[in-house]
Amino acid sequence: MFFQVKKPMLKTLSIKNYTLITALTLTLNRGFSVITGETGAGKSILLGALSLILGRRADLTVLKDDSKKCVIEGEFDVSSLNLKPFFEQHDLDYDVNTFLRREILPSGKSRAFVNDTPVNLSVLKQLGEMLVDIHSQHQTLMLSDSGFQMEVLDNYLSNTQNVAAYKMLFRRYSLLKKELKALKEKEEALKKEEDFLKFQFEELDSVTLDEDVFRNMEERQQFLMHSEEVISALNMAGEVLTESDRNVTDRLVLVRDSLSNIAGYFPKADALIERLESARLELKDISDEIFGLKSEGDVNPAELNELTDKLDEVYRLQQKHRVQTVNELKAVKDELSDKLLGITGVENEIVKVTGALKEATEQLEKSAGRISSVRSGGISRFENAVQEVLKKLGMKEAVFKVVLHPLSDFSETGKEQVDFWFSANKGVPPGNISKIASGGELSRLMLAVKSLITEKSLLPTVVFDEIDSGVSGEIAGKAGNIMKEMATHHQLIVISHLPQIASKADFHYKVFKEATANSTQTNIVMLTDEGRVDEIAAMLSDEKVTTIARQAAKELLN
Repeated sequence: MFFQVKKPMLKTLSIKNYTLITALTLTLNRGFSVITGETGAGKSILLGALSLILGRRADLTVLKDDSKKCVIEGEFDVSSLNLKPFFEQHDLDYDVNTFLRREILPSGKSRAFVNDTPVNLSVLKQLGEMLVDIHSQHQTLMLSDSGFQMEVLDNYLSNTQNVAAYKMLFRRYSLLKKELKALKEKEEALKKEEDFLKFQFEELDSVTLDEDVFRNMEERQQFLMHSEEVISALNMAGEVLTESDRNVTDRLVLVRDSLSNIAGYFPKADALIERLESARLELKDISDEIFGLKSEGDVNPAELNELTDKLDEVYRLQQKHRVQTVNELKAVKDELSDKLLGITGVENEIVKVTGALKEATEQLEKSAGRISSVRSGGISRFENAVQEVLKKLGMKEAVFKVVLHPLSDFSETGKEQVDFWFSANKGVPPGNISKIASGGELSRLMLAVKSLITEKSLLPTVVFDEIDSGVSGEIAGKAGNIMKEMATHHQLIVISHLPQIASKADFHYKVFKEATANSTQTNIVMLTDEGRVDEIAAMLSDEKVTTIARQAAKELLN
């Protein structure tokens, strides 16, 4: 899938107070635009500014005047993209002409906006990644990186959705592995103290941990320990109240009867008689209760010993666990019970997570298989496509191979590793890119790869920052032709130092520095036809632009 470019996607780039730029607005066009200028004129500054509105982090060093804020804004035509769901998801106002803005304040704080709505940097970065692909010289060095190679292969083979689905499963698989490892470590630690926990719990479980029962036991012990004094006191009380010849109850009866004899002619005696009868009945109840208590006072030495042993065990456990009450001791027992139940809970959780991990592994295996199938089935197609582009770049004898190495375990991108093997010369067997390719060969190989995956990309705007490094002469012209072809599908912006490439562009911008009395400033202009001749002639010349150089420039442009 690709765009047939009919209008510019990045329409304008406005920059204020950024590095060497006081203020400028760059209006861009569809097709192929080239930006040239002397070394140090500020071509990379423009790229840096663009990167900021695409979500790159910034610092105070970008401020030209550190007393004012830096503002960078880009206007994008997003009418060809299906971005409404993204805008709705992040509660942003959708407009076919969308503005991305960054502000870096003198305080060091940075703010980001989409259509004047504040957003965090991650949202700006996500949106930027759907609008612009920036390729720099650094990425050319990444060509020898296995991860980058895999990304390139998957992009060309339209395998990215499969990889994205796999990565979601891989994240779940990794989390479950981590969770299972932590559970097993926890179980191992708990198992080491399980026997000790059981011993402590069984100790506490063997005693009565009820406060009321414990208090009754203490009272019973005190009674048994002083049973002789208790029985003696009860016997004496029983004798005084009812059992002796001159007991209190019988004597009260005498007093009552004596008063009854005078009640007929002394009415006040009736009240006293009632009170005496009430006292007699109360004393009779007390006497009966004493008799009952005496029957409970039968002392069994074995009971006292057993009770003392039980209480001593409770006292020992209180001291051992450094608590003061039976209720506190019960709390210790409950805590031990929870820990023992926790061991069982961890075991159950391990079973649960193990099952989930098994299911996740099976799903991941199937997903990795789908990815591998697409890769292995499309490798030869990718190899042939790269070699065809390399031929166009003057490397007719080049050999490009993609080698997949199976992995024993899952990685973030599947169950294989990829290696690009390359040879630029006939008779030289292909080898690892990092060991066999020169700088110029790497640039051409990267251009070939980029031209292929960009064609399949949904990204509307592609920026090349000196991807032509190490390329010159006739090959530079061939590279320009490939870029020209790429620009029929995308808006292509190329920062270059080669006249052969600059001459292929539809639009030519020149970056230059102006020195004033107090400062130096970077500016950019779009060149007229005559201006292009002058600029390309200057690029072809050493110090002085010659007539021959101007003629050569016109021939390149024609």
